[in-house]
Amino acid sequence: MTTPHLDLYDMAWLAGGRRRASQTAVAALVGSGRVKVTDPTADLQAVGGGATHPVETAVLDALGTRGHRGIETVVFLVREDPRLDAVEERLVRAGLLRRGRLASAVRSPLTRAGRRALRALREHADARPGSVATAEVALHGLVRVPAGLPAALAERPPSHWSFTRREPVDSDRARIHAGNFIGPVF
Repeated sequence: MTTPHLDLYDMAWLAGGRRRASQTAVAALVGSGRVKVTDPTADLQAVGGGATHPVETAVLDALGTRGHRGIETVVFLVREDPRLDAVEERLVRAGLLRRGRLASAVRSPLTRAGRRALRALREHADARPGSVATAEVALHGLVRVPAGLPAALAERPPSHWSFTRREPVDSDRARIHAGNFIGPVF
């Protein structure tokens, strides 16, 4: 599998794994008008079918017929979907991704060939599959929403009360140093 044969979801997986592939599917569905984003709540609502890729089908299934789910909920619901496993398996067979104990033991699950392919995709805008906006989401995520997509899709920073942050914020360090142990602690 060379760089031109990577589809949008292969590219997203190389850049950010399952989460990025799911975000890219949401962006593709929103960009094509098959999913609507409500403002200001940023809830997603399916308004049309016809997914063009299994990852998009997984996202539409997670949204259901009633919709009104946020992007983080959708990403959470499709995290273990076998349709995303197929993307991973294809990249493993192509030699672009590691799997198993070795992948968890190293910092990046990408092989050398996978890193080269991702670098080539980032350098050559004309080689990107999909629309410009969805390709930007695939490569860079939703930290900064590209033009053509609703700003409500932007990733929100972790809450101050988040238990998932890796390091305590400075205010936590000061509070703990002062002997105040009540409150959020990593």
